Amino acid sequence: MIEWLLRWSTRLTSVPVIQDFAYGRAGRFVKGCLSRMQMRLAQFRRVPIERFHGKYFYPPSKVLQVSVTNVCNARCSFCAYRLVADTERPTGVMKMEVFKKAVDEYSAMGGKSIDLTPTVGDPLLDPTLIEKVKYCREHTGIQDICLTTNAIAMCKRDMFRQLVDTGANIICISLPGLDTETYKQVYGIDRYPEVIKGIAELLKYNKERGEPSRVILRFRNPQKPSTLIASKDFVEHIKPYLSNQVTCNFTVDFDNWGGSIGEQDMYGIMKLREIPPRYNVPCANLFNFMVRYDGSVRLCGCRLKDSEDDGLVVGNVFQNSLEEIGRGKRVHDIIEGFYNGKRPSTCEQCSFYLPMTHKRADVLTAKS
Repeated sequence: MIEWLLRWSTRLTSVPVIQDFAYGRAGRFVKGCLSRMQMRLAQFRRVPIERFHGKYFYPPSKVLQVSVTNVCNARCSFCAYRLVADTERPTGVMKMEVFKKAVDEYSAMGGKSIDLTPTVGDPLLDPTLIEKVKYCREHTGIQDICLTTNAIAMCKRDMFRQLVDTGANIICISLPGLDTETYKQVYGIDRYPEVIKGIAELLKYNKERGEPSRVILRFRNPQKPSTLIASKDFVEHIKPYLSNQVTCNFTVDFDNWGGSIGEQDMYGIMKLREIPPRYNVPCANLFNFMVRYDGSVRLCGCRLKDSEDDGLVVGNVFQNSLEEIGRGKRVHDIIEGFYNGKRPSTCEQCSFYLPMTHKRADVLTAKS
């Protein structure tokens, strides 16, 4: 379904007015209505905790998130990184021994997809990133290697070539717009010339190689889609490469990162999504496991509020295996807490809440 929507969205770049309609008020209204219906159904037909039989990590059905670093080179207005970047929080890059232990265990459990995107940070700042991609391709059964980057460092060390050649087959690029001023306003730094050059080089090289990598351009746009589609850099550097393998989409609304991001952080047409009602149903994102750079394991690699070392950290790969952590008491207590109206502080005001439904549970447990 997601693949179809991406391709549909990309084809409609030839009809900008429809893009403006779909990603504007109409899109937010439809998305909000569907979300509320889904949540009420999830509450009415709750998935009992017994459905999971004390097991909360399902590698055959879930991507393993691997946070290779928690350092970033941007200060995006819609991201909590800029709020924690200058604090005394621990930072680092994942060592190969941590990476190997995590992906080896995940692959042995039947896992096929990893995402090298940190909760906050940019994977291209990991100097051993290419070594990690090579290891997955040469020593594990992992099929899909995904990462999301702001592309600032895409041309350093010919990173665009190395990613394509070593087998990073899903490359997502996050960007706000296609001009210098918009980039500075939303991403907090003046690096747009490097970004558009990196994107152009990646798209060109990927096409020369027969498009082995999926490239997804994810606009966090303060401007209407039609403005971006008509821009000089879109027409010259992006549009000629759009295909089933190279797609783009725009952002309907933005998450509040547990309440740490507000309307004052939005620009132009950017809008925060509504905080959903509290239902005593666990969030489906709790079943997404992330291994952090130091080996600690955290539920929901999507968001944080004040720190990565919060109530969602459930273990460490050097103390227990991923399978043991997935069956551990700490994970069980967090998920059970949702049924009893108790949530970690990060989750209290999170607008990224996605209730577990019977359909999601079926998909989660189908291959186990």
